[in-house]
Amino acid sequence: EKCYAFLRLCNPLSATFEGLYRKDRQPYPDSAIREALLNCAVHRDYSCQADTHVSVCADRMEFLNAGGLMPRIAKEDILLGLSICRNPGLLDIFSRLRLEGACGTGLQKIRNDYREFGERPQILTAPNSFKLILPHLVLRKEPENGETILGKESIPQKEESILGYLREHRSITRKDAEALLGVSSATAVRVLRKMAVRKMLQRTGDGRNTRYILPDDKH
Repeated sequence: EKCYAFLRLCNPLSATFEGLYRKDRQPYPDSAIREALLNCAVHRDYSCQADTHVSVCADRMEFLNAGGLMPRIAKEDILLGLSICRNPGLLDIFSRLRLEGACGTGLQKIRNDYREFGERPQILTAPNSFKLILPHLVLRKEPENGETILGKESIPQKEESILGYLREHRSITRKDAEALLGVSSATAVRVLRKMAVRKMLQRTGDGRNTRYILPDDKH
């Protein structure tokens, strides 16, 4: 309950106007957050002492859970809707409590929540872990022009390249930006500083140790 309350604070409702009409939207479908959180409780491997990690980053929300896929089950199987519960007793309790996400269809519901927006949640699996990544709906790619839309502000391709680099490497330096963008040192610094001013990046360190990370990235 406390985690869900916090995630709802990270998912504020905002409004845009199209002529006379107001359009309300949230960064993430609330039902997808609820399903993802309940799945973490129902399907984790409780024989593993590792914690469940829920991370809210600038452009995504991540749910990292202990326990990989069940034996003889591949990721393709669960994408097709096949579900085998690791904790059937706990599943029964959740079902009796009328908690959604307890009937083995949580991932399908999450995928359906995103389908109308043209986005796809990402699923990553390892032998002992399972990660679900919910993409930010306000910060998204527009396929027709290759740019990213943040609200109504267009993010240039250079900035999108830096965001993509950060999703993989967690931090970036001025030299990294130079090599990534193929620009001069002055241009790389200007782009990074501009993104920091717009709160797209967070600056850490000083001098030669200066690096940039995604805001509130805990990793």
